[in-house]
Amino acid sequence: MHEAADEENRARSTAQGKIEVGVELIGDRPFGEISQSAPIVQTASTVVRAFGMSPVYGMSSTDANIPMSLGIPSITLESGGTGGRNHTLDEWIDVEKTASVRGIQVAMGILLALAGM
Repeated sequence: MHEAADEENRARSTAQGKIEVGVELIGDRPFGEISQSAPIVQTASTVVRAFGMSPVYGMSSTDANIPMSLGIPSITLESGGTGGRNHTLDEWIDVEKTASVRGIQVAMGILLALAGM
């Protein structure tokens, strides 16, 4: 970031001031990872498939990071709707009723299946 700011300052007029970079830690989220073969993941995948959908696996910064970092098996579930631009000022979600209700049904199915384990 500092190199990019220096490059911009060299390439453009700085008559109204230079571009400056300030880096400040605003959060420190621990991380963890869970195997796709873990019982919680397999249970969730089975329920998702039972609803005629295909599970999608990925890694990102979520509320599951803290329990994962403590060794607690954890997953994050999507809402069922569509969205984009996560963690930006332009983040959005479409809360169309059919998709949202289906997402709630899947989440409840996963919770009930896990409660029976």
